[in-house]
Amino acid sequence: MNFISVIRFILLISIALLGASAHALLALPTTGTCGFLITEPVPYGMTDVDRMGETGYNFMGVIVFNNASSATLNGVYMNAVYSSQNSPQLRTPAYLNNAAVSIAPLTASNGFLGGYRLVVTGQAVMANKTTSKATLNINALPVNGGKSILLQFADGTQPGSGVCQMQ
Repeated sequence: MNFISVIRFILLISIALLGASAHALLALPTTGTCGFLITEPVPYGMTDVDRMGETGYNFMGVIVFNNASSATLNGVYMNAVYSSQNSPQLRTPAYLNNAAVSIAPLTASNGFLGGYRLVVTGQAVMANKTTSKATLNINALPVNGGKSILLQFADGTQPGSGVCQMQ
């Protein structure tokens, strides 16, 4: 091999490796903490939601990653009531502390390749001290070199989306 052939070979290998790594799927972190905010849309066409109760507004908190398959979540869920006057109004927030998060990769049969399902289970405590069991399903997609995680509610009962930024 002459010098030019060696340089071409090195360039071809470098381009092939660069192309392969550019398409690699990102993994969720196995350690660290991210702060998140998930916002829910205002109910379309609802001018009097008081009779239906609180509808949600946004969900903010932190996710602490323990390993590749588990994490914990701490957060506050702000509730709003929409009506035709003085709307919206914030109502009793709900808090989740030390909620268990199970993490599983999505596949082509249950979502999309590269995504993850976070199943959050815990005890929600309202500001008035009433409690209820909470289970949330959240789709997650690591982006930005793993520094950000896109979030989307995935259980069909409440729309919402947001971002979790690694700290």
